[in-house]
Amino acid sequence: MLKRLRLVAIMSILLLSFSATSSAHEMYYSGSAPNWAPIPLKWSITNFGAAHLKFNNDSLSSSYTNHYVNATNAWSNSTSKVQTTRTTFSYSNVDILTPTNDFWEQKVGFVNVYSVYGITDITTTDNILIKDSNSAINSTRLIKYGHIYMNPHSQVFGSENDKLYTMVHEIGHVLGLGHPNSIFYPVNDDSIMRQGSYSSYTTPRAHDINDISNKY
Repeated sequence: MLKRLRLVAIMSILLLSFSATSSAHEMYYSGSAPNWAPIPLKWSITNFGAAHLKFNNDSLSSSYTNHYVNATNAWSNSTSKVQTTRTTFSYSNVDILTPTNDFWEQKVGFVNVYSVYGITDITTTDNILIKDSNSAINSTRLIKYGHIYMNPHSQVFGSENDKLYTMVHEIGHVLGLGHPNSIFYPVNDDSIMRQGSYSSYTTPRAHDINDISNKY
């Protein structure tokens, strides 16, 4: 009987560990540590189960345009769960742009003008701009539109690879992915979605592809 109880306890621990790590890392969670409850956000426009992103870069400055094609291909080249198209502004559902200096300062705050490299805004099918866990909970949780803003002060980037890394990272947010090194069930895996440091890679890693597969 004791052996059986031990076996049940071990299996329960394994199941809890699996459930915490097998689901995608989300942008928002509710509850409190250590029992955070994920608030899954996923793309509403799909094609045979794949998220279909239609990009436009009409308002992206020349300091970033060299990376536009590689950035918008990065996720679709890495997983069949993502499809990407580059199109006109009239048909896009993801716009990658460079805002004015004034807009950027209002968006990130004066103290963050040079320390934030990119920001993503996502809007759900019920026209809610997701800003926090409360807005996420009260929405359909289905993303229909994304804005990716790149820092207008492009000199803040250490290299051209850093620009590409940031664009691919922000597209990951458009897909509904959060940071795997946040306080919510953090992991040490290599990931294009890690926050706070750059790496030499500029494409999604195995961890990111697994997160997308779990989400879609």
